[in-house]
Amino acid sequence: MQRVVFASFSIIIIFIFYFLLNSTNFERIEPRLELYVIKDKNIIYPFNSPLFNPLNDIKLHAFDSSGLSKYSIKVTNTRNETILEKNDVLLKRSQSLDIVLPKLPNLENGDKITYSVSVEDWSNANFFRGNKTTITKHFTINTIAPKIQIIATSEQIAYGGSALIAFQIQDLPLYQQIDGGGIHSVMVSNGQNNFKAYPYINKQGKLIYLALIAWPITNSFFDGKIYVFDKAMNEQSIVIPIATSISFVKRKFNVIMSDKNLEQLIERIEKYTLIPSNMLSNAEKFQYLNESIRQQDNRKIADFFQPSSHNITISNDLPYFNAFNPIDTYQISGHFGDEHIFKHNKNNIGTSIRLGIDLLSPKHTTINGSNDGIVLYTGKLGTYGNIVVLHHDLGLGSIYGYLDEVSTTSGHVTSSSILGIVGRSGFATTHSVYFATLLQGYFVNPREWLNQTWINNNINRVLKEADNFGIMQLSYEPSS
Repeated sequence: MQRVVFASFSIIIIFIFYFLLNSTNFERIEPRLELYVIKDKNIIYPFNSPLFNPLNDIKLHAFDSSGLSKYSIKVTNTRNETILEKNDVLLKRSQSLDIVLPKLPNLENGDKITYSVSVEDWSNANFFRGNKTTITKHFTINTIAPKIQIIATSEQIAYGGSALIAFQIQDLPLYQQIDGGGIHSVMVSNGQNNFKAYPYINKQGKLIYLALIAWPITNSFFDGKIYVFDKAMNEQSIVIPIATSISFVKRKFNVIMSDKNLEQLIERIEKYTLIPSNMLSNAEKFQYLNESIRQQDNRKIADFFQPSSHNITISNDLPYFNAFNPIDTYQISGHFGDEHIFKHNKNNIGTSIRLGIDLLSPKHTTINGSNDGIVLYTGKLGTYGNIVVLHHDLGLGSIYGYLDEVSTTSGHVTSSSILGIVGRSGFATTHSVYFATLLQGYFVNPREWLNQTWINNNINRVLKEADNFGIMQLSYEPSS
């Protein structure tokens, strides 16, 4: 009988013990602990850098469902001397903690610091000692901002056009101690849009940054600047010394659409995109295609060229560009930036802004690649009909629409590659190629890229100066 009672009592004790261990009071999940850097009192970065500027603040964020009980901070130098130490018990039981840590005193550039931060919760786990999380950070003090040197720029940038900037960032001795270097990010801006700068080791062994930037026709001004952040979040900026041209003239045209024009166009477009069944009139269908589908198509094309959408980088050799010459003989129809106002029976049935040009040429004419590139997309695309989308170096893209057929589907193309055949697909009104150019997702004036003189003066010259940057200039004393 005693054995039965003892066994029953043991089972009850085990059950109670199990229940306690698995109750919320005995939860065994460690607190979540994160550190952030606060720059200029409102810009917050995750603190995962090997460099730190003590003029910025460090923010501690912690969370635990059972509540936080205490936190501790200890900062030491390479001699294991304590620079800062703080221990604080949290009397008010709270699930989250957000505090700015004390400033670090008397630090100089190059000092190496170890930062140890711990938080504990109110759980009764671990024999009532609770759960504990510790973060240890090793970093080097740096308050010196990187310096930027402009090497070369295009002669000017025109409204709606393109320009190339070549520049160098000073490699501080402190950066050379950091794995991967001391630069965190490089950004080139036109005042409204940001562009990636491509790093390149030139033939003199110098690290050069190259950035093709655009002045889109949607922007009323150009304010070019380069911004560099190092891994301590020190910031440097410089104005791009480039002339601007606003000689671009916006043109507006009324386009009268007859019943026959609408019927033929709708019949052709329906082969490349779906039109909602509740749209009955051709005028309604045209407005939907011209404004909704065209915008969708342009966004899709722009997305192909976002730097984050692919890992395409600069070639091993500098990409000197040829003038784009998709067709040996052609006539240009339309101007980049033209606004078309479509009318049917005196009613406005939509507007559009031209983001490319039509290259008129006889049916069955072949289309050439002109410059080396990578195929990003081929196939049907709404208002563009059959299309080929290419990515060239430095974020430059070219598109070829209205094709009768596509000859390339994937991989690399060269200047001699055949991309397709001139056709009359999509919104084409005659046999032609719709040719457009983009820089990192922004449409730019394609006429510049058809002109070899413009390319040589504004692109290839800058590339040559960048590649030769760093050649020692020898000076000679005149003989006496």
